[in-house]
Formats: sequence, structure tokens, C-alpha cells
Amino acid sequence: MKIINFESEIFAGLKDSSLSFVDGLNVVLGPNESGKSTLVNAIQATLFKDAKVGRRKTEDINFRDNFLPHFGGDYINGKLKIEYDRDLYILNKRWGNDHYVEFEPDDGAKITKPENVKARLNDIFKFGEKTYENLIFTKQQTLKDTIEQIIDDDETTNQLGEIIRKAVMKLDGVSPDKLRDKIADKKKDLLAKWDVKNSRPQNNRGIHNKYIQGTGKVIDSFYKKEELKQKKEDAKRIEKEFEEVSSELNDLKEEKKELTEKINKLAELESDILKRGQIEPKLENITTKVKDLKKIAKEWPTKEERLKNQEEKLKELNERIDEMEESLQTIDQIKSKIEFEKDLEKVDACKKNIKELKEEIEKLPEINEEQLKQLEDLSDTILKSKTTIESATLIGSLNKSNSKVKITTGLDDEEEIEAGAEFKANAYLKIEVEDSLELEIRAGEVDFVEKKVELEEAGDKKEELLQSLGVNDLEDARIKEKELRDKKSELKNEESNLIQLLDGRDYQELQSRQDALIQEIGESKLNVNQREDIETKLKKLKDEDRLDLRNEISTLKSKIEEWEEEYNNSDEILDKMVDLKTEKQAKEKELDQLTPLPEKFEKAEDFQRHLTQLRKEKDKIEDNISNKTTDYYQKKDELPDSSYEELQISYEEAQKDYGKQLKEANAILRVEEAFKEAEEEMDQDPFGSLKESFSDYLQTLTDHNYEVGVIDKNFDIKVMSEEDKGLPLELLSAGTYAGVALAFRFALLEYLYDEEPGFVVLDDCLVDLDPARKEAAVKVINDFAKNNQVIFTTCDPETAELFGGNVIEV
Repeated sequence: MKIINFESEIFAGLKDSSLSFVDGLNVVLGPNESGKSTLVNAIQATLFKDAKVGRRKTEDINFRDNFLPHFGGDYINGKLKIEYDRDLYILNKRWGNDHYVEFEPDDGAKITKPENVKARLNDIFKFGEKTYENLIFTKQQTLKDTIEQIIDDDETTNQLGEIIRKAVMKLDGVSPDKLRDKIADKKKDLLAKWDVKNSRPQNNRGIHNKYIQGTGKVIDSFYKKEELKQKKEDAKRIEKEFEEVSSELNDLKEEKKELTEKINKLAELESDILKRGQIEPKLENITTKVKDLKKIAKEWPTKEERLKNQEEKLKELNERIDEMEESLQTIDQIKSKIEFEKDLEKVDACKKNIKELKEEIEKLPEINEEQLKQLEDLSDTILKSKTTIESATLIGSLNKSNSKVKITTGLDDEEEIEAGAEFKANAYLKIEVEDSLELEIRAGEVDFVEKKVELEEAGDKKEELLQSLGVNDLEDARIKEKELRDKKSELKNEESNLIQLLDGRDYQELQSRQDALIQEIGESKLNVNQREDIETKLKKLKDEDRLDLRNEISTLKSKIEEWEEEYNNSDEILDKMVDLKTEKQAKEKELDQLTPLPEKFEKAEDFQRHLTQLRKEKDKIEDNISNKTTDYYQKKDELPDSSYEELQISYEEAQKDYGKQLKEANAILRVEEAFKEAEEEMDQDPFGSLKESFSDYLQTLTDHNYEVGVIDKNFDIKVMSEEDKGLPLELLSAGTYAGVALAFRFALLEYLYDEEPGFVVLDDCLVDLDPARKEAAVKVINDFAKNNQVIFTTCDPETAELFGGNVIEV
């Protein structure tokens, strides 16, 4: 692939430009600001920048700012003629208000849809836009920036990694990607939508839910086999059903023929039988009426007697029911009397408890919470005063004395002590020596006199209060106060119970009601335990015996009233019976003149019913024949074009084809597995050959001072010096770094263009190299240009002369 020509009416600073390029080395020479870098940008934009430029993305904004006219024009354009795989193509782009893109192959079939143009360009520039931007086009910037762009751009490194793997792994001249794609295509062609593990369609989708699109040959042959299997089974079923329908139709037609003969024979007798059918029911009706009248004549007097007896029984039963209801009422009174007695007993017990509690309360001293609180406060004051006095303890001893000595300590009384005695005094000490000394000692932190007075006053008040309350001490007062409180609470509860028991009634009223109940009950022998038995018997009398009697009486009355309404009295029944017997004789005479009924029928009605049934059966058979005829032609239409035997042959052939496709699919799976194993082995050191190529270029460009130490899968690079020290790139000098970058670029280009020649655009990229390294770089570039196209821009005539090649001045 190479660039033949570039033209542009306007692109940033370029105007009416037209440059042609040859195979090998092309050196574009021109002073600074002559548009060399713009030329590189224009070529790259024509290849990769969409004609429609937005206004929001940063790259679009930068493109507008850098290349579109700011005044005096509203568009820029670029036109490239390129050669790829010995075919020529023209790419024409215009950016601005009237943007467009055109791609014209040699055959003249011009393409103008942007998405179609982009697809064709992707086929030609197959390494990806980022690879071309960071590797093929070197802008007028330091090589350090360029190599960092290559390494830091994930898309570029991924694309380059794939390119290197294709170059390293060759299979009989076929690149791994092509072979991988071929295997994938073949696998897809065979196994698309097929579950290899379970040997069935994916998601178990059989012929009733089969995949329509994107299927492989295996699943297609499977579907064909299964569909043929289904068809032959359907054909077998339909052929069988057709035979059954044909047989059933013939049976129905024969049955209809036999039935029609029977109906015709019976139809000859039908007229007389119909007349017989009209007379016989009347005759039977007369016979029935006579029989009924005899029965009524016999039952009438009997039912009248029965009615009289049952009405008498009902009267007696009602009297028994009244007696039992009165007994229940008496039992209720007895129960009420017992309950009154229990209530009076509870009331008496409650009144007794109230009286006793009141007497107990009167015996207890009346102590309230305020008085108890007063006692507690006085006891607290006494305790605090004593504690205060006792806290100021004085310890003394009488070592020697010739006179009598008396002491008063704290709150104690006066006492006489002898020499050698020890004593303690709480807050106060008074010493008296007979006729010679009286000494008082008080604790400085305690006002003994005040505390003593306070203690005595509190003691007197407490004693006085205890005596007034009639208790011994504070604890006794507490016990008595609690006892008084508890007794009052009990009294309150008993009084509340009494109110509930009386329930608004007067005690005398309860006694009066009890006396009244005793008088009402009298000397009855009943008791409350009899109630359930009486209620059970009463319920039976009411719900069963009396109800049955009433129903029977009602029925008897209705029947007698019915007879009276129809026959007036029993004598008229006999007259009615004579009339009916005369009518019966006349009907029997008419029957004797008609054709006799066939022996198998008892009545004309049976004959007519039988004949009607036969005609219905005939109609039903005719309906069945009609339906079966429809089924016959339907099943005939359903018969498949191919017979079961023919479909069986096709099914066996489909089975063979299915087995053949499975065998081929298993073979391609084995090939895929072997290929993956080869790829895994290659991936263990994918960049080994790149490292060798990189080292060769690096030694040439650094006068054998450096070689490549490490290149990992992320393109992190370390170089080795003569001292065998691994150095990261950021520690190298600018000139060495530029040499490393150029070596790295050409090592990658070597892999990029391993299969077919390509081009590279270098925009004045040797400025950081010293003369010796520049000369080495020129040699490397010239060597590369022997098999590929190089477009090199420079502002230095000496550099252009050093390169040689096709010099294009701008």
C-alpha cells in the first residue's frame, strides 16, 4: 500500500497544493512554516477524519480551531490517490458547511455514504486508526512524546500486539488470525445454534420451536432429520386414520340399509296402531278411575274416624305440654330461690367482715403519712447530730494527779478518773480538779452546744410524738401505719363487694323476694336437676309428636275436603262407577276391529315408541354418514404427497447426513483445540522476535551502546547498557531516547508490513540526534524504504541531501 498523490484547494495554511509520491523514499523539503506539518495533518485527516465535524467533542473543536478558516472561507478539503493490492483508489473529502466524502475505486463505482466509505477504508487500513495515528504518522514533535503515545494508548497497544502475534505464528503461510477466522467460520457454519456438550440444539429448541436464522449445518441436518421423522410418523398416523374412516363409513352405510328395511315393515301397521294407541290410554284411564273410586269408597269413612281420634290425641298432648311448661317455670323459681340464698349468705359474710375490720381499725393508733414523715425527719436529725458530734473525737490520758479529777465527755455524764486512765471525748471535754481547776475543751470544727441543743430538742419531740401515737419507736410506727393502711384497704374492698352483691337492691328486699319464692314453690317435689330431662321430653312433644299429629290432621282434612268437593258424598261415587264401566265396554269393542299389535309389544305406545326410536337411529346414522364422509375427504386431503415408505427412505438418508455433519463438526473442534494449544504456547513469549528486531535497530542507532532488556505484554520497555544495567526509558538522555523511539517504531513497522509493503510518514523526527546517530538513522530509514514507501519532511537541506531519494520542495 502506498500514497500516489495528494491534492488540496485549501487546508489550514495549504492552498492549491498538489504533491506526487514515488515508491521508496520521498523527502519533502521546505523552510519552517512552509506547511510540511500541515501536509502531514492533511493526509492523515483525509484518511481518517469524518467529513462531518461536530461542535461538542474536544477533538472536533481542536480540528475546527486548527484547520478550518476563521474568516474568508467556509471549507477545507483533501484528495488522495492510493494504491492497495495493485488497485488504485481515489478518496476525496470536504469539511465545512457542505461536507461530503467520496471513494472511487478503479472500476468507477463511486461510494458517497460515509458509513460505506468508512467500511471500505477499514478494509484497506486494517491496523486501526490509532495505530496509524501513533505509529505510521510521526508529527513534528519529540520522539519521546510519540513512543509514550504508542505505549499509553490501549487501543494502539492491543492492535500492535495482535499484529505481532500474527507475524510470529505462521501456519503454512497462513496467518494465525486468518486460520483462527477460518476455523471460527467453519465452526459457525457447522455448529451455529448447536449445544455441543448435550448434542442438541441450544436451549433444547426442537423442531416445534426451532431457530430460523443463524443456524449451522449440524442443527439444519438435525432439524431435517427430526422433521422427516415427524412427517413419517404423521404419514403413518394419517394413513391409518384414513383406513379407519373408510371402514367406519362402509359400516354405517350397511347399518342404514338394514334399519331402513325394518322401518318400512313396521310403517305398514302404523295407521291401525296409531288408532289403537289413542283408544288404549283412554281404556286404561277408565280402568284406573274405577279402581280409584273403589278405593275412595272404602277409605272415606275410615279417614273420618281417624281424623276424630287424632284431634282428641292432639288435645291431650297440648294439656301435657302445658303441665311440663308449668314444671319448668317452677324449676326456674327453685333455681332463683337457691341463688337468692347464696347471695344472702355472701352479703351476710361481707357485712360480718366489714364489722370486724372496723373494730380492728378502731383498736389501731391513727397514724398518717405526715406524722410518719415527721418521725423519720426527727430520727434523721438525731442521727446527723450524733454523727457530727462523734466525728470530732478527742483522745486523752491522765498520766499523774494528786487530786480527784472529774471529766465530762461529749454527751455523757460526769465521771471520776484515776491516774493512768485513758478516755475519749466526742467534740466536748470538761475537766475538773478538786478545788483547783475547771477546763472546757471543744472541737473547733463543731458547735457542740448548738448540736447538743439540737439533739436534745429532736429527742424530746420524737419521744413526745411516739407517746402521742402510742408506739415504741419509728419501726413500730411504720408497722402500725402499714397495718392501718392495709385494714382500711380491706374494708374498702369489702364495702365494694357488698355494693356489687346488692346490685342496687335493698337487703330487706332480697329477704322479701326469697320469702315470696318459697310461698310460690310450695311443697313441690321438683329440683333443678330435672330441668334437662323435662326440656328434652317437652321438645320431643312439641317438635315431633305434636307436629306429626298436626300434619296428619291437616292431611286428613284436606283429603276429605277434596273428596267432598269432587263427589259430594260416598253415595255418588257408586253412580260414577256404573257410568265408567259402560264406557269401557264400548272402547273394547273398537279395539277388536283393529289390526292386532305384534306379539313383542304390549301396548300401541310401545310400538310407536319403538318405530320412533328406529327413525331417530336412522337420522343419527345419516348424520354420522354425513360427518364421516366429511372426515373421509378431509383425511384424504391430509394424506401426504409422499407415502410412509417413501418418507422412511428420506429419513434414513437424513440420518446419514446428520451423522456426516456431526463427524465433520467433531473434526473441526479437534482442529480448534489443537490451534488453541499452539496459540497458548506462542503467548508464553509473544514479543521474543520483536525484542530481537528492536535490539538490532537499537544497537545500530546507539552505536551498540544499548540493547533491549524487557518488553512485556503492556509494551513496558527497559533497555540494557554495556554495564548490563536495565534502565527505564525516562532515565535516558534525549538523544538516546530518540534513538530508542526510532528503533522501537521501525521494529513495529517491520511486523506491521511483514506480509505486504506499506508506508510511513516521518515529520522532521531526527532533530534530537547527534551527527553520528543521525547518519545511522538515515541508513535505517533508507533500508526500510527499499521495500516500503517513506515520506520524510525536513527543513534542513543537508538532511535532505543525506537522505537522497525523491526530493519534493515546497
